[in-house]
Amino acid sequence: DQHKNLKTQHQVPFARDALLFGSTRALGAVLRLGRSFILAKYLGPEVYGTWQFVNLFTNYAPYASLGTQSALSRKIPFLRGKGDIAGQQAVLGTAFATHVFSSLLYSLIIAIFSFFLKDATNARVLFAFSPVILLLSWLNFSKLLTLSCGFFRFGSSLHILEDLTSGLLSILFIYFFGLPGVIVAFALSTSLAVIVSLIKLYE
Repeated sequence: DQHKNLKTQHQVPFARDALLFGSTRALGAVLRLGRSFILAKYLGPEVYGTWQFVNLFTNYAPYASLGTQSALSRKIPFLRGKGDIAGQQAVLGTAFATHVFSSLLYSLIIAIFSFFLKDATNARVLFAFSPVILLLSWLNFSKLLTLSCGFFRFGSSLHILEDLTSGLLSILFIYFFGLPGVIVAFALSTSLAVIVSLIKLYE
């Protein structure tokens, strides 16, 4: 009975955290969808096409980690379960070092690639967005690390923080500055989320 009660006590918080995380991701998807509609409306077809073009490079950013992020999400929970602190530190060290190098290199390659684009607008926007891609890459790494370490509630809060701030700032800045304002909005919201995640992970 005692073993059964102990098991139930562990299952309830996990189920609650899983439900919370799933709910926040669903809410985040709705927020991102609404943001996309607003951006499409205010940017217009041509400029919105440019925005979608530069975002393609964001979608492929995880591949630059050379598989270390996938290993991180599998290894850290396994090692945490075993109580292997040394193993966790080894995996984190490898993943962190690889990510530092790969994310910087990926962002630099994108910045250089922008000079070879024939369309001047696409080139300028991609060059301006390349540092933001670096920030987004670090935010994704922080999110993955947060969940791997079992901070599900904080991970939920981090996702909502990013979705809310990027959406609100994008809507505000696009009204005054157009596409450059959207880039600044993403830079600010991503920086804020990265700083908050670092404070949590290193406290």
